[in-house]
Amino acid sequence: MADDPVSDDAIPLPRVKLYSPGVLAAYFILGNVPIGMALYALNVARRGDRWIGYVLFASSAVAFVLLVLAAATGRNLRGWNLLALLIGLGVWRVEARPYRLAIRNGAAPERWWPPLVAVLALMILLVLLVPGE
Repeated sequence: MADDPVSDDAIPLPRVKLYSPGVLAAYFILGNVPIGMALYALNVARRGDRWIGYVLFASSAVAFVLLVLAAATGRNLRGWNLLALLIGLGVWRVEARPYRLAIRNGAAPERWWPPLVAVLALMILLVLLVPGE
């Protein structure tokens, strides 16, 4: 299709590692929206849309700060899990074709566990630094 942003003759992507749509959806749904959005931003930037990736990554950082502030002030985040589910499924659907084409053009799947280690370390750090009740 002429209006399709991802063409079959995409630029070769050797040595680029991308998170699979399933991994992205899992981070959105099981982790949280800011983490899933940050990983999706990395995929977008690594495929060549750097500015869109940077904007998505900055948005994920803002969302993370707002989420931490909401949790620290005891706000009820009712509906947050449903939002994470809907966004995760949407990203999974949107990312499937670009990911498949990128893999066909030389990209490699990124490992799923390093972001998990980073998230767990950040959570431990926040628990240690943020005073409890």
